[in-house]
Amino acid sequence: MNQGEHGLIADAEWRRLSRIFASPVLCWSAPWACVLDGRRYFKVPLLRDAIGRVIDAPTSWFLDLTAAGSKPLTLEKYAGAIRSFWEFLDVRPWTDTDSALIREWRDDMEARKVSGRHINQYIDILVAFLVWAQETGRASRLVGATPPGGQPFPVRLVQSKGRSKRLVCAVRASHARRPPRLPVPDIEEVDVLYQRLTGPNEAVSERNCRMADLAVEAGLRREELLTLCLDQVPLKPAISKHEAQGKVFRIKVVGKASKERVVPILPALMLRLRNYVDSHRKTLLGETTRIETALFLSAKTGRRLTGSWVSKVFTQGFGSAKSQRLTLNRLRARFASLVVLTLARSEAKTRGSKAIREDFVLRSAAEILGHDDIETLRHYVDLSIRILDAEASGQRSSSDGLGVDSKTLEEVARQNAQARRRRPS
Repeated sequence: MNQGEHGLIADAEWRRLSRIFASPVLCWSAPWACVLDGRRYFKVPLLRDAIGRVIDAPTSWFLDLTAAGSKPLTLEKYAGAIRSFWEFLDVRPWTDTDSALIREWRDDMEARKVSGRHINQYIDILVAFLVWAQETGRASRLVGATPPGGQPFPVRLVQSKGRSKRLVCAVRASHARRPPRLPVPDIEEVDVLYQRLTGPNEAVSERNCRMADLAVEAGLRREELLTLCLDQVPLKPAISKHEAQGKVFRIKVVGKASKERVVPILPALMLRLRNYVDSHRKTLLGETTRIETALFLSAKTGRRLTGSWVSKVFTQGFGSAKSQRLTLNRLRARFASLVVLTLARSEAKTRGSKAIREDFVLRSAAEILGHDDIETLRHYVDLSIRILDAEASGQRSSSDGLGVDSKTLEEVARQNAQARRRRPS
């Protein structure tokens, strides 16, 4: 586009030109400099018709946005949305835009496999343009308002549920494309983690591995690990007694938002914690005579560890898997997937894979994991059913790489079921 002065095309003339050019070819241009109505603008989006003349309403909106300080990338995104809508209009006047037309545009984008997120962005940009057009007197139909005693206008605005609390159009896409789920570490990645948590300092290595045990085998969160106290680890005679009776230990942990929950821990894991307390924790505590109740201590200060330090240690422990965003919290996700899979497998044995009581599995898993909303675990049930179907058909399932300890988890589930039956209603 050559630098120079360009005249704007009035809406009436644009409609006439649209009939001449049945399929107008709109192009977006951001010239280095141009003059419009005696003012010089730099890097402004301009919508032009097939013969290069600038279209009035959207271009004027871009000029106002530029004067208000909008960034070039924002203007480029807005221009792409408006250009897409203008090409969709074809010969129809934009001033007749209503909910039915926006819905038709949305359906057209869905048919072209545009993601729900981009559809909603485009519709929001269009509504912002329509609101501007009514405020500047370029469109007679009010958007998102109802006159006193009148009927609602076709385009209705609602408040978004996001943090911005801005107004959006009610005919947005029904759902946006969900972001990809974070990965769950497999058994090889867990083995690498344990190797990296082990170093020349035996006391530090033992502490790190015991924290990993609680995350892998009990699904503890970072905050719950940090709040564990020394008196929550029983002595060896009590551990031997529980193991002989086939019972699990139940310890109370405090997690995020100071929320308490009871976690079942098998005697084998509790014995490892007891061995850590009797030897390596004393090394970390040093020769001080002060009382320190925290279970996991810092090697430098002899006091309770900080959350940021624990997160850093586990993130670095995954090593090359860091690019996959494997963290301490993903170990809990791994435990959750194994719990749900074990419960679903138990259901499939008694009722068949096609008759699994999903809500029963979700409630049982939520009790073990300390979830208030069972819907947050729905994904794990769907994954478990797919794994069981693959196993039934003789295919290799994704549970192979998880290192499923079925006996351990089935015992935890059985103990929880017995506790629920003994609990008074």
